[in-house]
Amino acid sequence: MIKIILVDKKDNEIGVGEKLKVHQEGKLHRAFSIFIFNSKGEMLLQKRAKTKYHSPGLWTNTCCSHPGPNKNLEEEAKRRLKEEMRINCQLPFQHNQNLNRLDGQKKLKFSSAYPHSTKKSPLRRSCSNLGLVNF
Repeated sequence: MIKIILVDKKDNEIGVGEKLKVHQEGKLHRAFSIFIFNSKGEMLLQKRAKTKYHSPGLWTNTCCSHPGPNKNLEEEAKRRLKEEMRINCQLPFQHNQNLNRLDGQKKLKFSSAYPHSTKKSPLRRSCSNLGLVNF
């Protein structure tokens, strides 16, 4: 069972919840989104695995996830990017945004965005959580 941080509208921690249940119930929670761009300004996208419980098979931003309880947001964003995309880089914090899902899933999150530019190409690979990767 994966635990994530529940927050209020100002991103103050108010508790912890089980990820799937938090998403199903539409509780506001902390998350992060990473956007990697190449020298042409193209964003690195990933196609979500068809086995994901929400948005399976859809193209999305480079990487996103949730920091766990008692975890540092920036460190967790860097760790997840390296784990999922094999990219290790500094991630400049951009902004916080209160987001709503558009696909009918009850999911609210307070998301921190981390844009980054790179000249490197990511390693193409497959795993259970990731479909295709492309600029």
